[in-house]
Amino acid sequence: MDKDMEAETDKSTSELTTLESSPKTPQSKSPDPQDKAQESLEKSQKNQQEQPKQLVEEVQAVSIESSASDAESTSTEMALPLPLRSYLGRYPAELPGPEDESESGSSNSKEVKPSSKLRPLRNAVDAEEAPPSEEAIMQQQIINEEYKTWKKNAPLIYDFILTRALEWPTLTVQWLPDKQALPDKHFSTHRLLIGTHTSDDQPNYLQIANVQLPNPRSAKASDYDEEREEIGGYTLPEQPITFNVIQKIPHPGEVNKARYQPQNPNLVTTWCQDGRVLFWDRTKHESDPGPNAAPNPQAELKGHEKEGFGMSWSPVIEGQLATSGEDQTVRVWDIKDYSASSKVIEPKNTYYTHSSTVNDVQHHPTLSFAIGSVSDDCTFKLIDTRVASTTRAAREAHGHTDAVNALAWHPEEEVLFATGSADHTVRLWDLRNLKMSVGLLESHFESVQTVEWDPHHYHVIASAGQDRRVMLWDLSKIGDEQTPEDAEDGPPELSFMHAGHTAPISEFSWNKSHPWVFCSASEDNLIEIWQPAKPIVSKPVRKAAQADDSAK
Repeated sequence: MDKDMEAETDKSTSELTTLESSPKTPQSKSPDPQDKAQESLEKSQKNQQEQPKQLVEEVQAVSIESSASDAESTSTEMALPLPLRSYLGRYPAELPGPEDESESGSSNSKEVKPSSKLRPLRNAVDAEEAPPSEEAIMQQQIINEEYKTWKKNAPLIYDFILTRALEWPTLTVQWLPDKQALPDKHFSTHRLLIGTHTSDDQPNYLQIANVQLPNPRSAKASDYDEEREEIGGYTLPEQPITFNVIQKIPHPGEVNKARYQPQNPNLVTTWCQDGRVLFWDRTKHESDPGPNAAPNPQAELKGHEKEGFGMSWSPVIEGQLATSGEDQTVRVWDIKDYSASSKVIEPKNTYYTHSSTVNDVQHHPTLSFAIGSVSDDCTFKLIDTRVASTTRAAREAHGHTDAVNALAWHPEEEVLFATGSADHTVRLWDLRNLKMSVGLLESHFESVQTVEWDPHHYHVIASAGQDRRVMLWDLSKIGDEQTPEDAEDGPPELSFMHAGHTAPISEFSWNKSHPWVFCSASEDNLIEIWQPAKPIVSKPVRKAAQADDSAK
């Protein structure tokens, strides 16, 4: 780097005295069985098709209203675990400048691995190209048995759950931030942003759905159960949970990702499978345009050469969007460049800091100039938009042994962030010292595709992926002692595991206006809206010594 560039980088760094993410067509039929293995597969597929209907009938009305923690759950008080707090305190509040050129360039010599953002099969023809192996048949039978066990226990571990089989699967899901309370009703209306992933000859849509959820209620003394030493009972919700699509906007091809603008949720951008990024104002589109309506976005963001999944609006700079994709770039756009006379928006900047597919990109929640990205090249890179260079990252982290798929900045602790990887782990990092991660979360047994912090409890983070699980991690319990029996269920920080899906999870989202409420979508058309039982996610883990004493 030349002297002018070094001076510019040092100047921007010195200002930091305090640190400011299966397309499933309709169920395909198996070929006529010719041997016992094929006959077993046909039976397994039939059982799987019956599961969504059974779950809707038997589980969706489950409610375990545990009220004491509802009041607690609205608190946004920082509660980072002591191990992380003490670690963060070891370093000054300043962010060091970019690392030496030799260190920054070391990642370029890494072997490039194939993308871990595996796309589900597009149609029934693809699904039938190769008959499943005996091992695949056995695996499906195991999945079915696990599902039956989960369904049996669901009434005991959820406050409520709704499972809906969509007409077509969605690869993206995001709760919109608003909530409509209804007078004299025990429920409120929330909205979801979803898409479709159809076969090639069927129309796709960007969709808005209304979801009616039961309102949290205040704790009562009569809720206390002396035998269980918990507050909360097992009762049906006063209002059934409902899910209805209220707007369908025609979309060119499947929706890889959709995200709303924080400053104006009516403005939405989407990733297309052909590499285009589109900008929509949903108020300018009909609720039901009809089957022959053509896509008509407000603008096209033109620049990417291949498709992608990374997409992030800036929460600080209104109208600024960052995207990333398989063309190994991160591009930054200004949506304010859109005008009625010109429907094409060019990128403000294009960054070439990675050597392989860039799977995710995220704006920092408070630093307007900081953008993070993660890639199949196994690295995290930090972009400082104040620096002119578009080929060198301000900071970078190595630690994962396989592709890094997801990135999530902590909403309050400005130097803390998490990454999820195809190496089955979630790592926690301190931005001021990226030589090694400060935490490792291990329980997934396949690739981690999504990570997201709890917007209501800042010591909690969730992750999900190809193993069909959404896992909730309570970082305040890291290092807690466990009995041998408890240790068999996972580490103490693993506070809850949602296992209601029988296919890999495409994405999940925390509800920002209703604590502990999730929406998760899988590749087999299922979308699930659920809330873990408060006694499970809110009850402190007892020390092993205390557990042993109580057992005597």
